[in-house]
Amino acid sequence: MKNTFIILADLGHLRAFQPQKAEPGRGREFDLKEIKLAPLRHVPTPISEQVTDQAGRFAAAGAPGSARGCGMSHGEAHNLQTEDERRLIQKLASRIDAVIAKRSPSRWILAVPSAILPRVKDALHPSSKKILVETQAADLTKLSVKQVESRFFKPIAKVA
Repeated sequence: MKNTFIILADLGHLRAFQPQKAEPGRGREFDLKEIKLAPLRHVPTPISEQVTDQAGRFAAAGAPGSARGCGMSHGEAHNLQTEDERRLIQKLASRIDAVIAKRSPSRWILAVPSAILPRVKDALHPSSKKILVETQAADLTKLSVKQVESRFFKPIAKVA
């Protein structure tokens, strides 16, 4: 585990950890040190700010001249949420690639929610994929460092 990075991510958070030699008597060989990363910057904008084209609106209900009138709907979203998620995944993969390139680990582990794991893996650069040794389909971004350590490191067996 010496040069193995651990990266935890979701669409709003990115955390990276590097193992370092544990102090004697801690019951394990390595402790994790969290690497300080700039926060992911994604400010969601309301759909009304993304779609402002009035010409594309459709009649909501009722025929012209009817009692209900001829109101206009808000148009169609055309998969805006899906496209926004695709862009976020691309940004996330790009940030992960940058961390891997800067730190040059010999191997790394990735944990992201199962809903986006395949798409994040597909979006990674081939050089990052090459040294990816394990993936976990879980959102672990809110765990403390101790909880992450206990999830990834096994205690050293004591010899009697």
